[in-house]
Amino acid sequence: MSSHTPTSYNPLAKAFHWLLAIAIIGMLLMGLYMEDLPFSPWKFELFQIHKSVGITILLLVAMRLLWRLTYPAPMLPAHMPLWQKAAAHTTHLALYGLMFAMPITGYLMSDAAGYHPNWFGLNVPILMSPNPEAAKLFSTLHGLGANLFWFLLATHVGAALYHHVWVKDDTLRRMLPKVIKL
Repeated sequence: MSSHTPTSYNPLAKAFHWLLAIAIIGMLLMGLYMEDLPFSPWKFELFQIHKSVGITILLLVAMRLLWRLTYPAPMLPAHMPLWQKAAAHTTHLALYGLMFAMPITGYLMSDAAGYHPNWFGLNVPILMSPNPEAAKLFSTLHGLGANLFWFLLATHVGAALYHHVWVKDDTLRRMLPKVIKL
């Protein structure tokens, strides 16, 4: 049923990875763009889309985590130094943490600010009453999370490229779709 091997991820794990990578980078870029826009109907619409995609990402990350618990990641190359394996595991754990924390802090920030999120026009539960202090806290956490996300993404991509270009192992290839040959 699964084409998961000790050296490669299965197609569903790869699909989760790349779909979430594109969505998260898009959301980070959208957040940067929206941040300095003057209040307008366009900004309001972008925030609604941002919230809906954030909720979608939260759902996809939950499904991805369930999949990952069912189909563990392939072993890292035996030749990889222990410190690199520890760094890879730590980075992945931090990325998973942020994939949950960013939508949750965004959701709570909206609730606390009195702008209850919806999911593409559908009502979602209200988790808290308006609370300006909480809104400010969740806004700060959301912003710090975005900055940490950029750092971890750069680290993740840099490590994959390092392994592909300098070490010349299959670390990057094992997450690429079969149609991409490097």
